[in-house]
Amino acid sequence: MDASVDGSLDNSVGARFAPWRIVRLGVIQSVAEYRRALKRAKFNLDDDASHMLESPRLEISKEVAELKLVCVFVDDLGLVQGAHYKEVCEKARHLGLERCPAEVALALRLSYTDQPLSSRIFIAMNPINGKLFGVE
Repeated sequence: MDASVDGSLDNSVGARFAPWRIVRLGVIQSVAEYRRALKRAKFNLDDDASHMLESPRLEISKEVAELKLVCVFVDDLGLVQGAHYKEVCEKARHLGLERCPAEVALALRLSYTDQPLSSRIFIAMNPINGKLFGVE
């Protein structure tokens, strides 16, 4: 199961999409703290994720905020023939969804402890080093 996760900081998440999870940003306030938390939780990072964590483009929130996430399949957006990432994001934005801060992937990985082994989720975000964070 591949899905994309979009988010919203307000209560007007696109009417078609019910909140799936809420993640809190700003609780962990540095990349080093995220690395320690992921290690304690026994989550491994692949090389791409490790490089993304080192990027100065990765911003970690210093203020606590709750972000409502929705889980959206490409078909849910009316793109039944599939689409490129840019088209998926444009359609999601048109339907009232927003891209997530990249930090959402880290917070979601730590909080989504009951994720089925066979599922893979891509975070709708601005790419870092040409890559997206995924939660597997």
